[in-house]
Parts: sequence; structure tokens; C-alpha cells
Amino acid sequence: MALNANSFRDKSILMANDANLCVKKSVFLKAQSERKDLTIPGGDDVFLLEYAMRQNPEACLFINTQENVMETRSEISLPALLHQRARWASKVHFLSDVSGKLWQIFAIVFSLLYIVSICLIPFKGWVAAGIFVLGKMASDMILQARILPVFSYPAHLLHIMAYSVTQVFFILIAGIQSYTGGYIWKGRQH
Repeated sequence: MALNANSFRDKSILMANDANLCVKKSVFLKAQSERKDLTIPGGDDVFLLEYAMRQNPEACLFINTQENVMETRSEISLPALLHQRARWASKVHFLSDVSGKLWQIFAIVFSLLYIVSICLIPFKGWVAAGIFVLGKMASDMILQARILPVFSYPAHLLHIMAYSVTQVFFILIAGIQSYTGGYIWKGRQH
């Protein structure tokens, strides 16, 4: 959410969620007739936002208040969650804005370096792994301490620590699936 909020400030596109997207009907109808990305699986939200941002970037706002938070149910299994995130990540390939692609590459490269540093502990010691693990954990704690209150979620230290460590594996798997087309959506392989 922090990256998404920042992307609005920079007038670039990273992601969108239909549950949290509000568009004038006239913009929606015009977009439906002009957009060429309607065949991309589940990309209607982010591509609609990209279209709206191209038409009038100053009219596109990220409203960061508790009154505007929409909650949706999460996927019920880890494989389903990975497929969902891979589908979301795969949309970035089709965006015309390069910033989302750069963030995605950074996330995958960082995740790879993080995992490799942990795997090299027996050979190189704890220094590199410690820098990655503790640096990411500190960054996650600072970021989540700022974000979680907006969503009225309590920030539990152990949850943030567990999230911080497991997220890199999740990003790497979803990122690879997004590039290889290895995800399932609405019962179809993509």
C-alpha cells in the first residue's frame, strides 16, 4: 500500500484493486471503447487506472483514510494466494509505465540476494545474511508501524518479524510464476 500511495504521488501506476477504485462512468465507458488490454486476465482494474492516469493524472487520487478502507476476503489456501499474487504481478508486464516493472525487478533481485545470503551462511558467515534480514526487518517494522494504523490493524512484533522473513520467498515464487505464466485464475491456467 505504501508503494501504491507513493506511485499516486509520482503519477505512476503500480497496482489497483477494483474494490478500492472509483471512476466516473464517462471515463469508464470511454476506456472500455479505447483500451486494447481487455483480453489480459483480470487486468481491468490496473489498466483502467493507467488509462485514467493518462487522461487526467491530477484527477487520480489515493485517499488514505480509515473511512475509505475496503476489506476483501483473502484466499483460503497458500497455493490459491500464490496464484492470486502471481496474477497480480503478471499485470505489470503489460503496463506502459516502466516504474512498476522496475519495482518488480528490484523486489525479485532483492529476494534472490536475501535467500542466497542465507544459503551462504555456512560458507561466508552471518554478516551478509544479518544485513539483509535485519535491514529488511527494520524497514518492514517502520513501514508497517506507519501503515497498519490506517487499516486499524494491531502491529504485533512477532507477526511483522515472521512476515518480513517469509515475504521474500513469497515474492520470489509469485514473481517467477508471473513471468512463466504459471498461475491459475477462475479455473484456467495462464
